[in-house]
Amino acid sequence: MIARFLNFFLTIFLFFNFGSIFSQNTDLPLNKLNKKGEKIGKWKVLHENSNQLRYSGQFENNIPTGNFIYYYPSGNLSAKMKYKNDSVSYVSHYHDNGNFMGAGKFINKLKDSLWTIYNRQGQLIGKSFYDHGILNGVQEVFYAVDYHEDLKLAERYYVENGLKSGEWVQFFMDGTTKASGGYKEGSKTGEFIYYLQNGTIDEKGRYVNNLKEGKWLYYNGENNIYSEINYIKGEPIKDNETPNHEE
Repeated sequence: MIARFLNFFLTIFLFFNFGSIFSQNTDLPLNKLNKKGEKIGKWKVLHENSNQLRYSGQFENNIPTGNFIYYYPSGNLSAKMKYKNDSVSYVSHYHDNGNFMGAGKFINKLKDSLWTIYNRQGQLIGKSFYDHGILNGVQEVFYAVDYHEDLKLAERYYVENGLKSGEWVQFFMDGTTKASGGYKEGSKTGEFIYYLQNGTIDEKGRYVNNLKEGKWLYYNGENNIYSEINYIKGEPIKDNETPNHEE
């Protein structure tokens, strides 16, 4: 009788302790490994020290396949990932308030092609292009507007190998030009012009290696010059206060 009671007690003890192990670690009962210790089949993984699901998906010899779903520790949806094959995948991200955050493509775990960015209110605020994990091509920044409104471009610039290079333009919300210039290997280079919202020039001049160089002209809001300042490597060579613009 005592032996049978001890056997019964031991069985119950092992059952509950194994259940505890599975719930405290990331290995749930459906999670399996092959003889090589590689993940296979359906998996559900918890956040550390939590009973909250972190992700669910399926593996084939340690390689994720098909659809994966990720969650915040709060339980809200974090991301949806679709693995097309062992090198190409697509992801949709979500803010912790449930609104869409953005989407893009991975090639060999590196960002590639078009990626979109949305703010916490679900408004599109940016489009970026990547080439094997590095920003390349046209990049666009938008004013935050409601989904039923037309997009309003705030800034457009170009990138080569992760550095701004080529034409750069900023816009007022009504679509008129706010500022224009160019970059070379990440530095402002050449003529830059800054405008007032009424379309008149505010100031203009040249940059060399990100520093103002030569004569800069400052206007009175009616396309009339009220000040001229000469610069050498960003330093004015005569004492005068000038407007300060930052991009």
